[in-house]
Amino acid sequence: MIPQKPVLLTGASGTIGRLLSARLAALGWTLRLTDVVPLPIPLPPNASFAIADLEDQQAVNDLAEGCGLILHFGGISTEQSFETVLGPNLRGGFYIY
Repeated sequence: MIPQKPVLLTGASGTIGRLLSARLAALGWTLRLTDVVPLPIPLPPNASFAIADLEDQQAVNDLAEGCGLILHFGGISTEQSFETVLGPNLRGGFYIY
């Protein structure tokens, strides 16, 4: 079933984000993709991309506005110090949810 509203996908430039966005776009989903780094692949059909920091609550709110679903893969996925993961993983996760 294709969602009626756009789907926000965070972490779109990462491995999971790239693979998932390509497959969902191929199924006809409308996607809003975001990451803190540029998208390293061509933009899939039915998708838009914005560079945004998950720590920026207003940017997160703006991207999520009107979306029916959020697929959250943004954040730091490797072992780092608490201070490094605090912003994107904790504060960013809080803003997403």
